[in-house]
Amino acid sequence: MKWTKVLRTGGIEVKFMAVDLSTIMFTMEQGRDMMELKEFILKEPEAYEIKLGDQVFRRPGDPPLEEVIEKLRSQKDKDQDTPNIKNDRHVREEL
Repeated sequence: MKWTKVLRTGGIEVKFMAVDLSTIMFTMEQGRDMMELKEFILKEPEAYEIKLGDQVFRRPGDPPLEEVIEKLRSQKDKDQDTPNIKNDRHVREEL
């Protein structure tokens, strides 16, 4: 995995494991590197938030992940319920 190689090069020994499509889990050899790991992960575009114990960290100003997922689901449902006006106009013009 890309992150493991980069972190190992930087002297942080971390092992990442995929849990599901939106979650990875990691183990560290030395806990003192935790804040450096947190900063590294939050700079990566693929990462949204990191949970350490009971604390959740994300970029300043970003809403909780659950809110983002719910907003995306709502938008998807809305898009599926709304007829495609562009296609409808095209069909009418052909008639």
